[in-house]
Amino acid sequence: VMNLVESQFNQYVGECWEHLCRQFVSGNEIDGIAYDMASRWWGKIFPEENKEGIMIELDVVAESFDKKHILIGECKWTGGEDAQRLLHDLAGKARYLPFIKDTQEVHFFLFLKHAPAHSESASYFLPKDILKSF
Repeated sequence: VMNLVESQFNQYVGECWEHLCRQFVSGNEIDGIAYDMASRWWGKIFPEENKEGIMIELDVVAESFDKKHILIGECKWTGGEDAQRLLHDLAGKARYLPFIKDTQEVHFFLFLKHAPAHSESASYFLPKDILKSF
């Protein structure tokens, strides 16, 4: 039983982490912007190089109450994440999201277990940031 628990523990905690991150964003102010309810988003995007589209999942998506901003977040409950690559991937996906209006400013955030090694321009939250809000 312990082998089974240990083999699936990080996956279980990762799902709980995503849920906590969505709760953290929902109804709260981040960088001076108040966000409505956050959710997960699954859907198809259509990059130029793939006319058939590709399915993607976004861990955290929230629109600001004033409808001028969208927050898109990636949650990782692992170690050694490449923050710049994660942000680059999020920005690449965001270009094709059907729900973003041209007038909205998009904000990208990472929700990480550990601080990234190179985080000069990365906007991220750690467990201590999330848990102190509850």
